[in-house]
Amino acid sequence: MEALDDQAGEWPELAAFCETQQADAHRWQERQAARQADFAQAQERQRRQAQEAEQRAQQAAAETARIESLSANQRRAEALKSHISPGNRGKGAGDGLFRALRELAQAAAVWSAEDKAYLREIAVEILAHLGIDPKKQDTAKKMLRELG
Repeated sequence: MEALDDQAGEWPELAAFCETQQADAHRWQERQAARQADFAQAQERQRRQAQEAEQRAQQAAAETARIESLSANQRRAEALKSHISPGNRGKGAGDGLFRALRELAQAAAVWSAEDKAYLREIAVEILAHLGIDPKKQDTAKKMLRELG
């Protein structure tokens, strides 16, 4: 009986030791779970970035194919459209882009109807970008009328 009493005296120490071991194991498990979550997030981020890069490459290839399918006159109109820059509204009718558009529209007098229609669509975008209302600006109104 005395041997059991001696062992019973060690139980609180053993219980305290087990509690610290259990707490350590729990902290380790939480760190592992956090590492796994970080790893999963990193993998997902890499997958998303790869997918976005693939989409950009496909879009670029499609845009290149689209440009290549255009006539020479339509490519000239596209080149003019490429001067539109987001955030830069231009200076209205005094802008160099407007002058270039007007010159291209004058050259379009001998173009096919399809090419003129294409330039007209781009002209509308450029005029909007420059803040020019064709209903109020006679030069722009005349230019659009001549393009069809």
